[in-house]
Amino acid sequence: MELMVQKLTDREDKNYNGIDLAKFICSVLVVAIHFAPFGTYDSYELNQYIDFWVQNFLCRIAVPIFFVSSGFFLFKKMSLHCIHYSLIRSYLFRILRLYLIWSAIYFPLSMYLIINTERDIVKAFVTYGRNFIFIGSFMQLWYLNALLVAVSIVSLLLYCKISPKVILFISFVFYFVGLFAQSWFGFIMPIRSHYPGLWEVLKSLETLILTTRNGLFEGFLFVSIGLCIAFYPVKIKHSYAGFCISFALMFVEVFILHSLDFIRAYDMYLFMVPATYFGFSIIRDMGLKDNAIYATLRVLSSLVFYIHGWTGTVTRKILENVNESISHSFLGFLIIIAVTLFFANAIMAVSHNSRLKWIKNLYG
Repeated sequence: MELMVQKLTDREDKNYNGIDLAKFICSVLVVAIHFAPFGTYDSYELNQYIDFWVQNFLCRIAVPIFFVSSGFFLFKKMSLHCIHYSLIRSYLFRILRLYLIWSAIYFPLSMYLIINTERDIVKAFVTYGRNFIFIGSFMQLWYLNALLVAVSIVSLLLYCKISPKVILFISFVFYFVGLFAQSWFGFIMPIRSHYPGLWEVLKSLETLILTTRNGLFEGFLFVSIGLCIAFYPVKIKHSYAGFCISFALMFVEVFILHSLDFIRAYDMYLFMVPATYFGFSIIRDMGLKDNAIYATLRVLSSLVFYIHGWTGTVTRKILENVNESISHSFLGFLIIIAVTLFFANAIMAVSHNSRLKWIKNLYG
């Protein structure tokens, strides 16, 4: 996903191989979010328990890492005294192009799923239009939608001469507010009975924004973190300890909130912020020796992220018709990963053909 940024910034003389490796791992984690790796559906209780923690805890750091990486590579070749707005505009057009291309690719599947829910073709088109603008045209494409919004907001604030540290503070305030519509939802539930008028206002806002898993309330913060890491390139001491402690506290946060039945959506957590910060600091400073495999992983991470909605859905449907027990098992998940990687490698290979270079528009 950051390939287009790396092209624009030329990635300096230093290759961030740790980030390339981490992005590939994160793309697989995103697949695990959307396709339960141990078979939540009609399976043993232990498998459901493992899936819960894999999907709603372990994998949730993946997309924040993508956001931070995008912000980091976009602003890496800039400084507070030299913001390349032409570079930013070019990047935004690339994001928009990717979003439009993949929205078109997923349009048949999106409409099929919406029609199955709405049972009304007109309402289905209205729902799709709303989703396209506010929450993403398909399950993983919300990232591109949110990235477009987040980078635009950060760039506008930089244009207004607001410092990166102030931008980071502002973005955290939005993130903190967004928590109450997600994992911290239980904290505002008393408003419903004690302040019904305020509750109706909040419901009206929800009707407008639909979710806080978007560019303003989530992407804004993590792109801002990438911005600050790019502009203040300080090597963080005790990153491993910071990550382990933050990740452990995030586990405790999820456990307590889930036990209290506070969580409405498993997308945003408070301790996800320091965990992502320290995690990115670790992978940024990894001294992995240069190897051609990292450039390949860089492309594969993007393609796995983009195509797994189609490959996973079709593969699981085929497996259900062949053997339903396999379709919702760890073996079924491995088959989905294998099929996704096969098509990702095929697309990458074909795109290197001089006559088919236009295919690179799918990932670059």
